[in-house]
Amino acid sequence: MQGSRGLSLAAGLVVISWTAVDAAPPPPRGVWWDQSWCPDLRTKDDAPRVWSTVTAYHAMYGKPPEPGTDVKENPEAMTFAQWAVSGWEPYSTFDLAAQAWFERLGLLVTIAPLLREPTASALDPADFPSLAASCFNDGAHRAKSMKVSASGSPDAPQVDIDDGGFAHRLWLTATGDLNGDGWQDWLISHGGRAHGGTMAISSMLLVTRRGAGPLVDITNQLPAPKTGPSGVAGWQAARMAQPAWPEGKPRAFAGSITVNGKRLGITMTLTCSNTLLSGTYRYSHVGKDIPLAGSVGADGSLSLHEFPGPGVGKAHFALSRSDAGGWTGTWDNLFLGDLTAEGPLREGTVTLAPKR
Repeated sequence: MQGSRGLSLAAGLVVISWTAVDAAPPPPRGVWWDQSWCPDLRTKDDAPRVWSTVTAYHAMYGKPPEPGTDVKENPEAMTFAQWAVSGWEPYSTFDLAAQAWFERLGLLVTIAPLLREPTASALDPADFPSLAASCFNDGAHRAKSMKVSASGSPDAPQVDIDDGGFAHRLWLTATGDLNGDGWQDWLISHGGRAHGGTMAISSMLLVTRRGAGPLVDITNQLPAPKTGPSGVAGWQAARMAQPAWPEGKPRAFAGSITVNGKRLGITMTLTCSNTLLSGTYRYSHVGKDIPLAGSVGADGSLSLHEFPGPGVGKAHFALSRSDAGGWTGTWDNLFLGDLTAEGPLREGTVTLAPKR
């Protein structure tokens, strides 16, 4: 993970300066983003200009391609703007690194204008190492080989996690109220690299916390990083078009999880509080309630983790809204970054519908 935060790759891709800058440390409450990602992004008003500058450059080259270059045959010659709408899948470690950089910056530039001053906060940057590590374990079944160490500095909270197979790094990228519930949210960047290999992973995680409640994964509330600031209006319209959840009123659901060809009936009860979900589910053949915490996405998707937060219980539902008025998706027993799960990896397909 050496150099992951410095993003030396990005320096060769765009003209914008990517050297570290002096930045104030993130406050316990307020709008903040790590300006070392992009010194030009100093105010919300800078976002459209920065996006335009970045996407005008090429994915693999710092200079224009030769005249007549066929970008279909030579996708490395595309601009980032062309790449964002092309559906092109990266095919090398360099491509993956370029894609990760582009999506991270794209997301930061997209959400910066949306961040609002929270009225309350239960997230303190001083607690970042311990809170970030909780995204990687379930409290009761923490990987025995996992080693956690704080790194970075007060102005850029960062934590390194080693699970024996991968070296992970998480760093606080932005803070503020993104989903409009008044509580502080954190945007966390995650990168990992396999020991002794070239396999790498990266992701962006949005979490929130209310009072003494659990750390809740609300990543499905993020806008698409490929659209940039110009796509925010469409994202907001899609969110407004979704059927409203009754505030504070429990809703009952029924469905099934199919794992290895075996269909297991489930029932679920969820209560919504300003886009955050809490409740329980149970397997029909067991009859024991399992607590859940999660989020309703702008597209109507549901992201649910076994209580009390990301990865806890090693079970996660990722469900998309279906045309029939229910949800379909997946269930798995992995938590973020756990590529060597304790016990057998289990994945299944899920159907869920409101009880009539």
